[in-house]
Amino acid sequence: MIDGSANSYRENAMPTGGPMESVLTCGWRTIPKMCLLVILGVTAEGKKEVLAVTDGLRESKASWLEILRDLRDRGPQEAPLLAIGDGAMGFWAALDEICPQTRHQRCWVHNAANEMVG
Repeated sequence: MIDGSANSYRENAMPTGGPMESVLTCGWRTIPKMCLLVILGVTAEGKKEVLAVTDGLRESKASWLEILRDLRDRGPQEAPLLAIGDGAMGFWAALDEICPQTRHQRCWVHNAANEMVG
């Protein structure tokens, strides 16, 4: 579903810019029932790096588990201190399974947008 440039994130070793203090996540709907899942890492120095890009099924727990397991298997030895994401429950459920010590924070942009629409 995704092209070769996005697939390269699945095969690369994790960036060497130091441990990730936090991760930013997002899922964009592409076609019905499918979405693009993206995870960015942020180091203590504030450097942002793309850690993973993959396709998933409706931001489901299973889709997020797959990408988080892949990151764990090829990447950082320590879980991030903080994860920031939208209100997609699948991500939070998967994160609790893979990195139970990581704190959750709701994305302020998504939170404000949801409050404005009702």
